[in-house]
Amino acid sequence: MGVLLVLNSSIISGANFLVTYRYLSTLNNRKMRDTRAFFTEGILVASWMMIAANPMLVIAIIMLLSDRHWQTSFFDYSGGGDTVMFQHMFWFFGHPEVYIIMIPVFGFTNTIMSYYLKKRISARASLLYSMYTIAFLGFFVWGHHMYMVGLAHTTRMLFSTLTVMISVPAATKLMHWCVTLANSAFTMELPFLFILTFIFFFVSGGISGMCVAHTGMDILFHDTFYVIGHFHVMLAGAAMFGSFGAFYFYFPAIFGVKYSRIYAYLHYTYYLLGQFITVIPMFWLGYAGMPRRVLDYPMSMGGWHSVISAGHLLSVAGLMAFFIMIFDSLRQSKAVIRNTFGINRYNTCLNFYLYEIFRLIHVQRKSWHIYRFVHPYSLILNKLNYINYEPHEITILEYQIFGFETKNNELIFAEI
Repeated sequence: MGVLLVLNSSIISGANFLVTYRYLSTLNNRKMRDTRAFFTEGILVASWMMIAANPMLVIAIIMLLSDRHWQTSFFDYSGGGDTVMFQHMFWFFGHPEVYIIMIPVFGFTNTIMSYYLKKRISARASLLYSMYTIAFLGFFVWGHHMYMVGLAHTTRMLFSTLTVMISVPAATKLMHWCVTLANSAFTMELPFLFILTFIFFFVSGGISGMCVAHTGMDILFHDTFYVIGHFHVMLAGAAMFGSFGAFYFYFPAIFGVKYSRIYAYLHYTYYLLGQFITVIPMFWLGYAGMPRRVLDYPMSMGGWHSVISAGHLLSVAGLMAFFIMIFDSLRQSKAVIRNTFGINRYNTCLNFYLYEIFRLIHVQRKSWHIYRFVHPYSLILNKLNYINYEPHEITILEYQIFGFETKNNELIFAEI
């Protein structure tokens, strides 16, 4: 019942995000994806995936409760049911859930890279459509978790092919990130360091995932520590490092103070070393045939398990440094200035003016019922060529370069 309530709350939360965006965004912003930040796009895609995937597990749990308490036989073989059907229903939810976690991190990565490299992200449209493709294909590859349950050979080949196809949009993202990094001058701030580490773990997890995507290799690695290592690389590694990078990037905007650098770098160092020490022995144990979900293991593998435990403790030490960092930052309460805000202040930020301009246009269209009305302020958008910029990339200095009148570091809008 607890899982059922959590799933229902997740569905309602996803619907809340979508409805909030629908009714608080402007008409043009809904139609033009190029005006939306990558992070916003990632949240929207993840919300749609939650609404589509979570009901399947809700139905499976209701059927399971019905078998248990009301003598039905959905999953009872003796009553004509099918036990494997529960696995199909669970993994139809379970695999998209991984992408629900990862897709917002893709949005974080694009935004943070664009900010610290002081340049536009490479091939914005390609990155957006690769995100959509990953989300779409994620609903058709659940069978690669079930190669050993008696699926037909043709079915296994189909799921294997679809799983390998996901590497195409993922490799597209990696290629554009590398192109953006090429010939770039940047300062190695902590959020950017987390994002670079995320890319490393994302590549490592993708390579290890392609190994178990193939039917023959999955038969070898199925239910071994290799699968645990792959899962840890993707979630405890890639997803966590990307999320931590976004947290530090938006920390001054959330709390209004600078983060404590000493504890922040201790957090990064301990957590990174802990992940390396934890994950690498898992792959070795998987190659050696160590099964998962067992209480005991051969004495010859005891040393590697001790190394995994030591790495886990080091990761926990990094998480403790993370929480200490939050309390120490609030205790010191160092003032935030523009250069350390992570995102520009709202009154000098382009997305604030975009919202105001689109709101005026939207209100006038609704009130006057004139759908081809062109407001003079829209000329400003054409002059800035704003669709090629992230909201935080335009500064007051650039406004002045473009020829707009400014006063007290604020843009002055004038009728044209």
